[in-house]
Amino acid sequence: MANQSLQHGIRDLDLGERTRVTRELHDIEQSLAILGVQMMRAGKAVSGMPGALHPGVSQLADKLREIGDRVGRLSKQLHSSRLKSFDLTESLQQYCRKSAEESKISVECHCQDVPKELDNLLALGVLRVVQEAVDNAMKHSRAKTIQVDVQGSPKEMRLQVVDDGVGFDVEEAKLAAGLGLISMRERIHLAEGEFDVSSKKGNGTRISATIPLKRQTAAKMS
Repeated sequence: MANQSLQHGIRDLDLGERTRVTRELHDIEQSLAILGVQMMRAGKAVSGMPGALHPGVSQLADKLREIGDRVGRLSKQLHSSRLKSFDLTESLQQYCRKSAEESKISVECHCQDVPKELDNLLALGVLRVVQEAVDNAMKHSRAKTIQVDVQGSPKEMRLQVVDDGVGFDVEEAKLAAGLGLISMRERIHLAEGEFDVSSKKGNGTRISATIPLKRQTAAKMS
C-alpha cells in the first residue's frame, strides 16, 4: 500500500516537489545500503577487542523501523501535498532549536556562507550527519552545550559538531563504532568527503567533516 501511495503521489507532483521526493528516496536508499553493511557484521566479534561485539540484530531492527517510519511519513506527505522546498540553513536552525527545546540542552547553530544553490542530495546528507551527531551527544555525552557550525566556500562544505560532554576513547570507538558513527562516516564518504572524530574521556567530543562541492555548485557561489 505504501508503494502504491508513493507512485500515485509522485505522478501528481510539480517539478520542485519531485526534486524533494527524489532527494528523500535517495537518502533512504543510502540508509538501507549502510544498514546492509552493518547487518553483515551483526553480532560478530570486534577485531582487537576480546568480548566486544558489533551491533546486534535487535539494534539493527530498530534502525530498520526508523527507515520504515521515514517511508511512511513521506507517503503521507505525498498524499496530502505538504512537501516544501529544502533550505539547509533553515533546516539546521529549526532542528537545533527543536532539539534544545526538547532536551533542555543548549544547542547552538552557526551557519556561514551556506549556498542556496547547494546540491539537494548533498544538503540532505549534511543535515542527516548533523542530526546523528547531535542525537548521539544528547543521548550519550551528558553534555550541557552542543555547538553546530556549518560553513561553505567555493570549493567545499565544512561542518563541526562539538559538545562539552564526558567524551570517549576514539581508538576503541574505531574498533567497535556504534550505528551513529558508522552512519555519519558512510554518508560523508559517499559524498567523497573526509570525516574525523576527536574525543578524550572527560573533555568532550568534536565531530568534523569536509565535503567537496561539485563544480557547478562552486561556480554558482563564485
